[in-house]
Amino acid sequence: MVGQQELGRINGEPLSPSEVRKRTRGIFSDYADKANEILHPMVEKGEGKNVLASVPGRPDDEQYQIDAMGEAILIGFVRDAQLPALVFGEHNIYDQSDGKPQVIFTIDSFDNSSEFSMGLPTPVYSVLGAYNSDGSPIGAVVLDIREEKAYVSIRKTNGVTDLSLIGRHTKEIEPLPLINSIRDDRITIATYLGSNEYNLKFFDNFRNLVEDMPRKGRVFGNGGSHIYAFMATGAVDAYIMFDELHSEILPGLPLALAAGCVASSIDLETGEVSEYRFNPEFITNPEGYTHGTVDLFIAARSPQLRDEIVQYYLSGRKN
Repeated sequence: MVGQQELGRINGEPLSPSEVRKRTRGIFSDYADKANEILHPMVEKGEGKNVLASVPGRPDDEQYQIDAMGEAILIGFVRDAQLPALVFGEHNIYDQSDGKPQVIFTIDSFDNSSEFSMGLPTPVYSVLGAYNSDGSPIGAVVLDIREEKAYVSIRKTNGVTDLSLIGRHTKEIEPLPLINSIRDDRITIATYLGSNEYNLKFFDNFRNLVEDMPRKGRVFGNGGSHIYAFMATGAVDAYIMFDELHSEILPGLPLALAAGCVASSIDLETGEVSEYRFNPEFITNPEGYTHGTVDLFIAARSPQLRDEIVQYYLSGRKN
């Protein structure tokens, strides 16, 4: 708590950028601890699977009870920190700034909820990112709920904390060696294969890429907002998605960016590459965040690998 200050102000003045970053970074660690404390037992018991609502504009998506838990935890910390923030949830928007946000949180409070609701033993995650009002990233945390591990990006440094340990500490992530080609034996490409809406389009356009991967290469099909933690470790070399929602990209993206990865939107006709970043226009147009998509999104650990993937798309695309 920041005493009896006016919301987001010290002595009547807006918070300084350094104070905003300080309070935001404090929320990352607090959120990981509290979300793990609440969500890990629920996951272990298989609780929170009842449907709260369908999601407007996303007919295959439903909001489950466990989805809502993380947003409530975050809002509590934002209020306690007296932080003028706008919170973009996957299904809801919360203005805790009196219309003058100095920080924007992006949260996917329970990633892989559909598989969890079906009783599948899938990994599940809670993912939280934060951005300045100009769109520049502040940091992120990806909580692996089953394993009780938090991947955190603070001050452009990535670390991992084992939350199951007493007296735990954060260990800096040392990424695996860089992979710059699809033909490298160690290559791992991620996408999301859990729905025909995505997997058919991926294989229609990237069959040639998959065929050129070596036998030891892997297509990891359980992508989502958490994937950027594994790009930060180097376990995933590139992430490829058609029609990817901004609300799936932005919560975890700062982890990948801090590790030197590139994030790009690709023109479907020309293959032209544009840098992907948080769009400040989302602040006044929240629906652009919750429902907007990128036609073809590629995150990669190097520009060389991204450019190679784009060439595979151009040679293998289905018109």
